[in-house]
Amino acid sequence: MGNEHIQTTEQEEEAWEQARQSHDIHTRNRASMNAWKEAGMYVAQNADKLGRLTLRQAFEEGYRLGYMEGANNG
Repeated sequence: MGNEHIQTTEQEEEAWEQARQSHDIHTRNRASMNAWKEAGMYVAQNADKLGRLTLRQAFEEGYRLGYMEGANNG
């Protein structure tokens, strides 16, 4: 009887760990999707300044800002 309780506890802990990992993945995916959206918006909104930035730098800056926003709102 005591072993059944321990097994249930281990199963519960495993279920909680799986739920936490799923939430972490969901949060990262949400942040990543927001980052790509913001990267495109950043490039579009700053097209006049892009002479000073490479396209890659513009996407990286937009992605970084969007990822932070998505992670904070997730």
